Amino acid sequence: MKTTILNTLSKYKFLYTITLPVVVVAAVYSTMSSCTPTAISINYRTRFTGTPTTVEVGQTVTFTNQSTADGAANYSGSSWTFPGGTPVSSSQLTNVTVVYDTPGTYLVTLVVNGIELAQENYITVIAATALPVAAFSANDTIILPGGSVNFTDLSTGALTSWEWTFQGGTPGTSTEQNPTGIVFASEGDKDITLVATNSLGSNTLVKSNYIAVVPYCSFVYDIDGIGYNVVEIGNHCWMANNLITSKYRNGQSITTGLNTTDWENNTSGAYKVYDDNNANIATLGMLYNWYAINNSNGLCPEGWHVATDANWADLYTALGGITVANPKMRALTTWNPNTGTNTSGFTAHAAGFFGTNNQFSGLETQAMFWSATENDATSANTAQLYNDLDEVFDYPLDKNAGVSCRCVKD
Repeated sequence: MKTTILNTLSKYKFLYTITLPVVVVAAVYSTMSSCTPTAISINYRTRFTGTPTTVEVGQTVTFTNQSTADGAANYSGSSWTFPGGTPVSSSQLTNVTVVYDTPGTYLVTLVVNGIELAQENYITVIAATALPVAAFSANDTIILPGGSVNFTDLSTGALTSWEWTFQGGTPGTSTEQNPTGIVFASEGDKDITLVATNSLGSNTLVKSNYIAVVPYCSFVYDIDGIGYNVVEIGNHCWMANNLITSKYRNGQSITTGLNTTDWENNTSGAYKVYDDNNANIATLGMLYNWYAINNSNGLCPEGWHVATDANWADLYTALGGITVANPKMRALTTWNPNTGTNTSGFTAHAAGFFGTNNQFSGLETQAMFWSATENDATSANTAQLYNDLDEVFDYPLDKNAGVSCRCVKD
């Protein structure tokens, strides 16, 4: 080790106190009105640690600056040198990471405030002791076409190189340890391969179908684990089934089983099943009051929302207008009689509704869907389809009615 003292002034007589190996007391003078210099002592100390100090070839050492001025942390003007390491030098103040690729012992030097600490044979690098074991992860494994993925190497065994292959990716290969921004343009499941190498040899890991590139409008699951078909109409993805969930997005259960009086007086989220017959759930879905639609816990799956007036308007436009959209939306079953074509794929079932007269009505002849858009304090808007009509009707309904729900992707 060596200690260097800088900034000597010839005008004054200096008193330096040096505590080896790296403590320096420097005298700084200020001029008083009597022109008598006053000495102020500052204790500088340059120190650092490396973790670990013995590594295998290809492993990383992290260097931590522990330098002080008068006992307080002080890294001003830090300058590091790492012979045999990568990088060879750094002006980063602390937490510098260095990789060593060749066996041997290595000097490390740090200069802070002009005070240098050089530690000979501080880092010991040994040859790899075992074959590598390739491992990796990705920040996202389900993406849309054109989405990008970042990969993180988790391999062990003092690696010296990495060879990645990304099926369908751009770029298709990489030699970086942790490749980022790999773009997958086409739909489908993609294989990812990593060959990890150290001084003793290589190990290959292939994760088949690891990255799923799915279309924007793809199958979706609710909090209950129930899956829904999805259809793209205009610029939006719509569920092609009525919502069935019994829970909000945060897992909280939605109230059900209310008697007629409790349902009528209720002002919180609740649902019913048509005719209180659970056999109707799979096809017809649940009938929710509007308080469930508007609940802050979220009724639709993550990334989805209950259709708004604007969403319904966009759907009608995509189908040629509200006056002709009805048959294009109606399912080929559940209506009696049925003149629907379902050319849109919306698949509106004649699920009926639960009215404010405390009666179930409209099965096989009518479908109603809530809008998330409120009409007034006691009502909210709905989309209503009737058998043998071409028009969709946009009417407000009492918030205590039980009506079907469709979700739209955000």
